[in-house]
Amino acid sequence: MQVDGILLDNVQFTSIQPIYLEEISKSKLNKLVRILNAGDSLTSYMILEKDPVENFYWLVGGYPEYLAYKSLMNNKKTSSYIPCIIRNYTDTTEQKITLLKRMFHHQVTKWMDKHQLIAELIDQNKSTKTIANKLGISESLVKSYFIHPDIPKDIIQLAKKNHGSFINLEKIRRLPLSSCIQYNLFKQAVLKTRHPNRLTTDKLEKIKWLIQLDDFFELAIDAQWKLIQKAMKYKDLLKHYWRNDIERILDKNRENLSSNLALYNATIFINDSTVSNFVS
Repeated sequence: MQVDGILLDNVQFTSIQPIYLEEISKSKLNKLVRILNAGDSLTSYMILEKDPVENFYWLVGGYPEYLAYKSLMNNKKTSSYIPCIIRNYTDTTEQKITLLKRMFHHQVTKWMDKHQLIAELIDQNKSTKTIANKLGISESLVKSYFIHPDIPKDIIQLAKKNHGSFINLEKIRRLPLSSCIQYNLFKQAVLKTRHPNRLTTDKLEKIKWLIQLDDFFELAIDAQWKLIQKAMKYKDLLKHYWRNDIERILDKNRENLSSNLALYNATIFINDSTVSNFVS
């Protein structure tokens, strides 16, 4: 069936070529694979455009679904023909716009994937205003996917390698801190994902609380850095404080219990003495 240049049809999986390889979480992919393994259909179709020259289809939407079907193809658990939406062919720019629309409005996508496609459109002389209008988002949101030139190149490379948060890097860049402290924070923000000293969003929030305190900037830089390091270990500090508080309360309860027992024993002694005197 074809409506306004859009066709729903079965397409041989091996003839589908993605225009961009997105980073998809394992949990999301496994969920889609489980749905297919159960014999159910996915709630969304892959969107394809037939190449005008070569005998294959460009995947312009639905990369998570593509990976799910690919997983089943590798295990030979599904037909080689997949139901897809086929639309009229457009140029590479419009294909990227289509993919970005899906990323912004229909699926959870990594920051870096959006950044990469927006950067490619900028390289093709598309203005941020044009991109924003086509995507139906604000121009400021488009600009939020730029990497500021003040962020060191070595930090950018490590962020890409270790899946660092570019949003956090931009937040660090905007902090009114000295360049050396900023660089130290940059380095900790791009440590490996499970590194205990990695600067996470919640740690960064505590640093913001700290530097907003009165007279913080009256401190020397080394003193500022020491306090910031403590702020990054706020969980340990809180646990230590709570542990001390618990011990203090328990000690007080023990003291009260001991006092009550001593008073109780003294009362029994007095009562026993009274009874003895009365009997004698």
